[in-house]
Amino acid sequence: MPISYTELPDSTYLDFTSYRSGAAPLSGGTPVAHFSMNVALVLDRANDPTALLDSNWGSRQQQLAALNQSGTLWSTYGADPTKYGAVLDALHADSIQTVNELGANGYVSSVESRTIWVHLDETNFTTLFGAGATLFSATTPTGQTTFYWNGNLSLPDALVSAGVSGLWFDSGRFEAVLPNPGGGAQAAMPQGSQSLGNSAGSAATNIFPQQIADEYYNFPLSGALWDPSSGSAVATKAIGLVEPGVGTALPAGSATFQTLIDHYRHEAGISSSATVVTVDGGGQAYPDNIVPPAFNPAGERSLDVGVVTAINPQSPLIVYAGSGTAQGAEFNTFTAYQSAFWDTTHNPEVVTSSFGFMPQTASTTKLTAKSPSMNLVIGPL
Repeated sequence: MPISYTELPDSTYLDFTSYRSGAAPLSGGTPVAHFSMNVALVLDRANDPTALLDSNWGSRQQQLAALNQSGTLWSTYGADPTKYGAVLDALHADSIQTVNELGANGYVSSVESRTIWVHLDETNFTTLFGAGATLFSATTPTGQTTFYWNGNLSLPDALVSAGVSGLWFDSGRFEAVLPNPGGGAQAAMPQGSQSLGNSAGSAATNIFPQQIADEYYNFPLSGALWDPSSGSAVATKAIGLVEPGVGTALPAGSATFQTLIDHYRHEAGISSSATVVTVDGGGQAYPDNIVPPAFNPAGERSLDVGVVTAINPQSPLIVYAGSGTAQGAEFNTFTAYQSAFWDTTHNPEVVTSSFGFMPQTASTTKLTAKSPSMNLVIGPL
């Protein structure tokens, strides 16, 4: 029986990657013959959260606490289990595999998160998104090679009627499209340092993060309240660090992560050992092919860990590698956020990240995964 489809408004490639860029849609690309990627299908909530979100902070927290205590938080604001099951049935009927069917992975697919991750390739991309959906490869006006599609995407009626209203792509092959900047006049810059920091010269001082926090930002943990050896240091709860792909991975032959972080803490004046937990269900890897000045996620990870463990030496660190690389994953930052928000085992009190999202999505687009846990501040923390 032929599949009937519903077009998703505001689901063009520019809606997904290049909101307000002013760029013209790509054209003239070459159809991609072979590819695979994992895509999130995100369902609507079982109940409309508008009234909750429109209430004041105190009232909202009271409602959330009551729902959580009664065990009805996610039956109220997760997906409808019946509709979630209907989506799975429809996917199976159309021979589209979920990532969970492929084996162990680092994704979050659950009724509570309202997310189902599916695996697509050149044979079933059109099954999910309609007969006219084709991935092309082209070069953007600013020189990046990217995949893209033409027009809006569609979804099978059975998925739309069951409440699938958001999508997300775990792929690094989609680039933002910006207009060619042309050959405008170069700004005239005065010679010499361009800021106070640049002109600090020999006056610059290398100090640890907790010293910056104490001396420049008046953080509350200082002195005996900060020092684990004082006997009066304040106990602080677990902190989740979003470190997609790299997690706590190190280059071959390196000392262990535990050894290195404890050495750093000792240099910072912290006598105790760090508690570090890595969540990497889809694996993690040290990027050994980065050529400066290209961004190195391992360096960013080390900066994140160094700052957090120095300022909050008593907090366990939960490091999230996101989807990793298993089952075709490409560790988009979104997947690491999901791992952190839905980690009820380690239950971090705070989630922090210095990794951004590549896509600049339109506010009206259906490609924002608009209803995952992250856009409603009631994650299971």
